[in-house]
Amino acid sequence: MAHIAIIGAGAVGLSVAYRATQRGHSVTGIDRHPARCDGCLVGNAGLVVPSHFAQRPELDFGLVQAGLLMLCQTKHTLAGDARTAEQARALGLPAEALNAAETAARVPHVTMKIAGSVYFP
Repeated sequence: MAHIAIIGAGAVGLSVAYRATQRGHSVTGIDRHPARCDGCLVGNAGLVVPSHFAQRPELDFGLVQAGLLMLCQTKHTLAGDARTAEQARALGLPAEALNAAETAARVPHVTMKIAGSVYFP
């Protein structure tokens, strides 16, 4: 098997490294500031959205398409993301703003304290 270098130890880099090791490859992860653990996640908030994989059917990461749930810790953030959901609906895209109880009912394993969420199916 191959020895693979993964540039970036954020959510995507670690996911690729994990999958590569499952397939028998050896992996070396390279990150700009490994001691700080703040690489790529600072810039993209750790989001891996369906559009990253929509045009890449040859990539099989075992992802289950269940939509995107954006968690909001504050009422202020929830209000802003709810406006984004309204704009999405105006463009014909499904989007739903949920309060904390509705989010917990939809995704029971979310345990962090939140004001609510916006769900894009």
